[in-house]
Amino acid sequence: AQNVPGLQYVRVKLAASRLGKGPHVALVGASGDIVEGSAGGGLFGGSSVIASDDMARAIRDATNDKDIKAIILRVDSPGGSVTASDQILDAVKKAQAAGKPVVVSMGGVAASGGYYIATSADKIVAEPGTITGSIGVLTGKVAIGKSLGMIGVGTDEVGVGKNALMNSEIMPYTPDQLTSLNAQADAIYADFKQKGATGRKLPLAKVQEIARGRVWTGADANARGLVDQLGGFWTAVDQVKKLSGIPADQRVTFERYPRHKSFFDAI
Repeated sequence: AQNVPGLQYVRVKLAASRLGKGPHVALVGASGDIVEGSAGGGLFGGSSVIASDDMARAIRDATNDKDIKAIILRVDSPGGSVTASDQILDAVKKAQAAGKPVVVSMGGVAASGGYYIATSADKIVAEPGTITGSIGVLTGKVAIGKSLGMIGVGTDEVGVGKNALMNSEIMPYTPDQLTSLNAQADAIYADFKQKGATGRKLPLAKVQEIARGRVWTGADANARGLVDQLGGFWTAVDQVKKLSGIPADQRVTFERYPRHKSFFDAI
């Protein structure tokens, strides 16, 4: 017999816990508002938002794991940052390019950015009552300068260049700034529609009809081609098996991403 230090023993046991029966499938949880950067993950790796750096890294980790046969992206999100959504979608596309099928399983809500990150998936599965779609762009700001003035608070800002203070929370947009903002929103909207058309293999004119920021139930989205099938998580698992060549009656082992830290990792 050989003595093994306690922490090393625990790490060996944690590694061995991956060795479940059947092919391994990554389960990537995307729940909350979509934001840029990293959420830090808290003590044990959990987060109440979808941080783009963390989510893209989780998808890359699943892509690079040779034991992972496919990825289920479980989405429950009302959307958020367009740049963050695009970063996550890029990671999904790279996983597909690397030969890892990606199936999206929608929870209660997968709208706006929550739908954006799903557009290229090999299959999208939604519940009949899932709130999805909302292919559109919402932007703007709240300018509180006049409100502060009503309670006797004076404000002043200094900026060089006509648009230096465009995102100021004190002053409203100038007419030129509002024109520029609308042009940016139009460009983002056009890109969103094109990604939806390409990913869902729909004519752009068809996407235009069902876009415009309108929200659909899962059943309505299925009838319009925005999702592929109605069902829950296990329906998505069935799709993963079909795409990966896994027999329908074979058990699979799920690997959770982003990985939650163990007690010892947190310490």
